[in-house]
Amino acid sequence: MPRARITLVAAVVIVAVGTIAVLITLDKLGSQDTSPAPAGLPAAAPVEPQAPAVQVEVVPAIAPEATSSAEPVSMDAKVAGVLDSFSEDEFQALQKEMGRRQMRKGQDQMKHQLPSDTMLYGLQWHNGGAIKLDEAQKASIQQISDGFRPRQDAALKAAWEQDAAIRDRIAAAESGGRQEEIRGLIEQMQQSQQQIVAVHAALDKEYRELLRGVLTAEQMEYLESPYSKQP
Repeated sequence: MPRARITLVAAVVIVAVGTIAVLITLDKLGSQDTSPAPAGLPAAAPVEPQAPAVQVEVVPAIAPEATSSAEPVSMDAKVAGVLDSFSEDEFQALQKEMGRRQMRKGQDQMKHQLPSDTMLYGLQWHNGGAIKLDEAQKASIQQISDGFRPRQDAALKAAWEQDAAIRDRIAAAESGGRQEEIRGLIEQMQQSQQQIVAVHAALDKEYRELLRGVLTAEQMEYLESPYSKQP
């Protein structure tokens, strides 16, 4: 059977069922006893159908969250609160550790710096900045420095590792209060530093030759002045 015809038949059936339900309801209402009440008694009031009671769910009101009027704590106040919670021994240990970290940070920043780099930095003040580097020179020198860094890493890797190991041993000796051991380790660290300086001096000669193609004659003369030479 076509779908449209099926839909039409279903609609007719639904209307017919609804009509029968209405007639049945009216018949029940008409069959209720409407005979007059006996003499002397008041007539009973017709009973009206009562609508079903509707249950209303009472939802308790939710109080809005109290908004805090306190101002946010500043970083300085947080740090001060943490420091105030330390004992004297803990505070001294913190100072030592911060000093070691600051020293290592400076060492990491300086370990690739060669003597010629220091002299290049001083060009901006030499003779009132008359022969300071221009932007093109700075870009070229940065490229040379980046390219030369693997050469430094290869030449200084062993010396850097030895120096770092000695510093770790010094830190451990300080924590354990072994002062006699610390003095011997400091001597070893000084020897390690001298080795690093010597390697830097040898590398700087190679680095300076690379800079020669970028600097002017006056700039190169300043770079090779006695102030740039290691003792």
